[in-house]
Amino acid sequence: MAPPRLPTKTTAPRTTSTKTKTADTKTAAAKATVTKTTATKATKSNQLSKQKLQTTSPLAEQLGATGIWHYGRWARKTEGTDAAETNAKTASMSPRAKKVKGDKNRVNIVSEPLCKDILKYMSKSLRPRHTGCDIIDIYPGAGLWSQTLHKALKPRSHILLEPDAALYTPFLQPLLDKPNVTLVPKSGIIWRELSNVLTPEYLPHQTPVANLADPPQRNDTLLVTANLAFFPKRRFSMFESLTQLVLYQFINSIRASSLFHKYGLVRMLVWVESSDRHALLARSVQRRRRLAVDGELATEWITEVAGPQHASSWFVRDTKLDVASSRGALARMHAAGVKMPKTREPEHVAALRRGRSGPKPKVPPKDPADLDAPPVFPRPFHGEQKDLEARFAAGEFAPKSAEHRRMLQLQYRGNREAKVAEAVHSLLQRRDALADEHDVHATRTHNIRRREDQWNAEIDALSGSDRQDFALYRDNLHVFRQDPPVLSWDRRTLEPLLVRDDEFFPNAPCSLLDIQPKAMHPLLRTVSKGAAAAAAVTESAATESSTTPTSTPPLTPTHDLGHSGDIFELILRGMLSVGAEPVRKAIEFVWPGAADGVLPHCPSLVDRRRGGVPVGGPYGELSARSLNETQWVEILDAWMRWPFRPTLPQLVARISEDAAEVDDDEGMD
Repeated sequence: MAPPRLPTKTTAPRTTSTKTKTADTKTAAAKATVTKTTATKATKSNQLSKQKLQTTSPLAEQLGATGIWHYGRWARKTEGTDAAETNAKTASMSPRAKKVKGDKNRVNIVSEPLCKDILKYMSKSLRPRHTGCDIIDIYPGAGLWSQTLHKALKPRSHILLEPDAALYTPFLQPLLDKPNVTLVPKSGIIWRELSNVLTPEYLPHQTPVANLADPPQRNDTLLVTANLAFFPKRRFSMFESLTQLVLYQFINSIRASSLFHKYGLVRMLVWVESSDRHALLARSVQRRRRLAVDGELATEWITEVAGPQHASSWFVRDTKLDVASSRGALARMHAAGVKMPKTREPEHVAALRRGRSGPKPKVPPKDPADLDAPPVFPRPFHGEQKDLEARFAAGEFAPKSAEHRRMLQLQYRGNREAKVAEAVHSLLQRRDALADEHDVHATRTHNIRRREDQWNAEIDALSGSDRQDFALYRDNLHVFRQDPPVLSWDRRTLEPLLVRDDEFFPNAPCSLLDIQPKAMHPLLRTVSKGAAAAAAVTESAATESSTTPTSTPPLTPTHDLGHSGDIFELILRGMLSVGAEPVRKAIEFVWPGAADGVLPHCPSLVDRRRGGVPVGGPYGELSARSLNETQWVEILDAWMRWPFRPTLPQLVARISEDAAEVDDDEGMD
């Protein structure tokens, strides 16, 4: 938009009528009212409600008696009432009756049965590996989880990093009475303070890895646990919460062999507020963003050991995929001899055990998605529709009534969705048929190209919402059918134990994530600038590039390998900012010309044995959000050998400028 023209000297002075002034005053007042209302809502959303402070255990009562979480409007209204008397009574039970300062957003585990159930559930993978280890315990809080873990593993040293030491020391005293437990009154999520603990003074038995160019090995003599559960959540910069920032840095430290991972690959047990789990452990491609992909590339597994019942949301996938995923997890549990307590079974596990979740898949366990039936997406209105149909059958309302009209509306919507599902399913089957023909013919024939163009044109003619449904079904099915599945969630070895809100104080449901790092590909790691490190990465890149087709132009040797990990983070950020788009379009967003310069040297993109799709066109090609680990590494390898690739500063400038303008939710999801 052109800038407004400034008045010349000959322009008459502007006058403002009384009516205009009045209108401006009203507008300003309205804006002030909106601002005040918005601020009030924001304040309320950042405060605890009284209903979140229910106490169902002695530990919860003691925490409530500290008064830390008694704040906000509702707290002021209860002063001098029965609530104040109740606080006075419970204060006598608290280890510290005097009110002290502390973080009002922290959530504590207050259920001893929950802690015991979790450790029993994990015993086969936890006790044999970590008994007698060193434990770094970040934000132990009231210490119930820390005490239970200490009792189970009998560590040789247990370091507690607790910034609110004045508040929590009385709660931690039973643990502090043990000779091998040390309390450090510092924050474990401020890396300068954490690094001060990662020294021989506190960890005399740990030795940093000598050569960072060598693949790191597991270190079972060190275990990290952290309680990063905050409620209400704290937003931080471009991250949805402070917890997600810390999770990102934990995962990033695997690649860099920094923080506690300088001692090797260290297992992490991390408590998070339940809504934060999806950022790292995506259950669908819609949620598979940077942190989730980083987690897949850097870990052997990420498992949700315990958490609340998963509520349906906007981010859903075909119900059959969820059922098949759960069956796979239960089969792995059965093979490992792990049993879930029936009192901790989520609804979907109980339904599977009772055999009420429908017929079993008709295909082998390695490919459990049933392609013989169209997709079924759970919608919020399905429950309402069933309820109205049951009431109408029972004669509770008459035809042409308001309830009857509502029922007909929902039935019409359901019938339309069924037709769309049929069409989407048919289109995907035709793409599979085209892919089969590519496997038979070494090169594309004119007939296959013509049919691909026709197939893409049919999808392009669909409505926008129908194309979205197709893309979601296509991508979710694609990442699930691979062996192993792409999402960490679908590879889980345990189904999460069910937790209750009142097992935490405040009553915000939390999840426990079990994170086991792995040795990442050398190109993905942050390597030193030494000759040994560069040589190791060069050798790996040469090995990976041996499958490059001879029909494409040769690439130059890799340069500037010390930045390959940083470059990958920028490529990943840029491509996933338009994750629903085809790979060709997504990589062009990162840098113009990259599609022609990089993608021809990535054979896995079209190799079905490695998760590729040979069908071309905007709807046949893989989307950026459905790329697996092999494909991401291959793209980085080809990028690093591309003679016209941008420098690191150029890439930083472009991604910082362009990716900020694209919301992760845009595109076809």
